[in-house]
Amino acid sequence: MAKQWDEEPLTRRQVLKRGMKAGWWALGATAGYSWLVEPRWMEVVRPVIPIKDLPHSFEGLTVGVLADFHFGSWISPEEVQGACRTLMELRPDLIALPGDFIQRGWEHEIPTMEAGIRGLSAPLGVYAVFGNHDHYGPVRKLSERLEGLGYRVLMNEAVPLVRDGERLWLCGTDDLRYGVYLPQKALGGIPPHEPRIMLQHTPDAAEELDPSWRVDLAISGHMHGGQGWPMALVPGFVPSRYGIKFARGLVQGKGHRVYVTRGIGGQGPGRPRLFSRPEITFMTLVRGA
Repeated sequence: MAKQWDEEPLTRRQVLKRGMKAGWWALGATAGYSWLVEPRWMEVVRPVIPIKDLPHSFEGLTVGVLADFHFGSWISPEEVQGACRTLMELRPDLIALPGDFIQRGWEHEIPTMEAGIRGLSAPLGVYAVFGNHDHYGPVRKLSERLEGLGYRVLMNEAVPLVRDGERLWLCGTDDLRYGVYLPQKALGGIPPHEPRIMLQHTPDAAEELDPSWRVDLAISGHMHGGQGWPMALVPGFVPSRYGIKFARGLVQGKGHRVYVTRGIGGQGPGRPRLFSRPEITFMTLVRGA
């Protein structure tokens, strides 16, 4: 008969020591994941969004969105080119780039940006607006380079998208906080019965725009989805005056809805992300209330 050995119970000190060891392992694994894995693990998100009075010819219109590249802050042109190729394979009808192309506004970041985002095209065009970080540097030169790539920069203006004689308006404003924000210039003159989509980098604009101005949908970035989602629950961690309301996804503002993409790049050394993967948005617009 085998001899039975009674295990001695662990002391309180041993339990604490093992618990601390397990905690350090978990912390290290989480840190490694948030620095090495998730920032480069792109996710394609496919929201379907109803638009009131959407013309029949625009039913099913697809819009690709890439935002918050932050060139000059731990992101390579090769990574962004990968995101661009993924988006182009989806063949969107329209592409929107809602700002923060460069991080610190340094002029030497612009050629890196050009190498990263070149090659985008769509039947209805590629359109861009500026974010807060873009205003840290030579905005005019940045605009020239984007236009040189064939991307239209909307600076408080609107353009009609036309299909079979029907119109959907695409509007774009400068950044709410750091730019010359003139939404009335972008929205004024559009017939009230015609729907319009607004590109605006900072989603707070959905809370601050006078509700008398019609906007059927705004497309924004800026928030990075909180970047570290658990920490995004802490007030003041996300760059918004409205807490976590506009952290990500489709949100109802004071007067209109805004879709907030989590963006591609991020802030901080290594641009860590936790439960907030970089987002390639491929939205579909449908007729609805």
